[in-house]
Amino acid sequence: EILEFQFDQFHKTHFRKLDRGDAFTQFTARIALSGFQLDDADVASGVVDGKYDGGIDTFHIVANRTEAITRDTRGLTTSKPPAHQSKGLPFDVVIVQSKSETSGWDEKAIWKLRETIELFLDSKNSLDKLRAVPVSEKVIGQVTALRRNQKKLISLDPVASVTVYMIS
Repeated sequence: EILEFQFDQFHKTHFRKLDRGDAFTQFTARIALSGFQLDDADVASGVVDGKYDGGIDTFHIVANRTEAITRDTRGLTTSKPPAHQSKGLPFDVVIVQSKSETSGWDEKAIWKLRETIELFLDSKNSLDKLRAVPVSEKVIGQVTALRRNQKKLISLDPVASVTVYMIS
């Protein structure tokens, strides 16, 4: 009941124009990312929910716990890591699948999410293979950003983590 109340307040205060499901996606993303120093635009940039989302509602890539990374992040096409990054920097991937109704979980949804994540984490799988699944261009964009950053930051020996939240 407490979480329901907090969500209702969040919905009314921040995303009044969104339907309940879309507002819940924003709410759960903020919960999952609460340990990072990201602003509202950073959180919104990782929302990939929609048709052909592969079971992923939000897909965030965060460097140094403060920098949200997307396909549009400047400097992704260069081969060298940014000069301001040091060895052992935190490099996090945070994925959220949320259901605003508790009846929404089934075995099929969980397996779909797992298969999608396994596909994009394996760099041997081309983007064309992901598109054939099918997976939306929003998800492809985040996979592209993830892969480019992994290559770029390898010399810094990042402390990488992938965290998946399933929230209802």
